[in-house]
Amino acid sequence: MKKFLLSMLASSAMLFSGASAQPATTQPAQANLRVVVFLSPECPLCQNYSLPLNQLQKQYAGKVEFSGVVPGRAYSTAEVLAFTTKYHIAFPVTIDSSKNLSASLKATITPEVYLLGPKKKFYTTARSTTG
Repeated sequence: MKKFLLSMLASSAMLFSGASAQPATTQPAQANLRVVVFLSPECPLCQNYSLPLNQLQKQYAGKVEFSGVVPGRAYSTAEVLAFTTKYHIAFPVTIDSSKNLSASLKATITPEVYLLGPKKKFYTTARSTTG
């Protein structure tokens, strides 16, 4: 997944912006990129990906905003806090208790990663079912 995320971020200057279908050529558009990671505190893959996700967040600080989402009501705030503390998650993680964000992005598994652009334009997703 780290290689895929790196390739998504590296190619972000080639992404198409808006409805104009013109390649994005300016750096300011990159500052509007956002990586949304759907996580589950008990998922071994989510636990294993915490280090590379933190490294990517640090590498792209100021260019890409990272945020984590725990979908549903299966985990309490305390459990999510324990997960983020234990695995040193360096980006904000929220609970999507109503699964509104999950539904709007069509997130179905964890870990699942979305790269969003300006005005929440969807660019790509990465899913992992193997370590």
